[in-house]
Amino acid sequence: MKKLDDIDLRRESLWIAEGEIRAARKQVSRDFLRAVEHAARNVRRVAERQLPKPWTIEVEPGVKIGQLVRPIEAIGCYIRGRTFCAGFPPW
Repeated sequence: MKKLDDIDLRRESLWIAEGEIRAARKQVSRDFLRAVEHAARNVRRVAERQLPKPWTIEVEPGVKIGQLVRPIEAIGCYIRGRTFCAGFPPW
């Protein structure tokens, strides 16, 4: 990331010590903390609903189709170098 946008995203540059968090909490009001905690709960609920989940359906007796979602280590993307939309044939 640093090479592309000059942001250092290593853990050491982003990590906030527990003591720093405790000190920061003491500098804000209880109402503010409650609002942040409420927002965090809402964000977490929405994010959990967006997680891909495996599914299976029986499209006809004895014929099942499903999807199993698993993370992969790497992915590539090929974009064609023409004037039509990348990844679509020129129909």
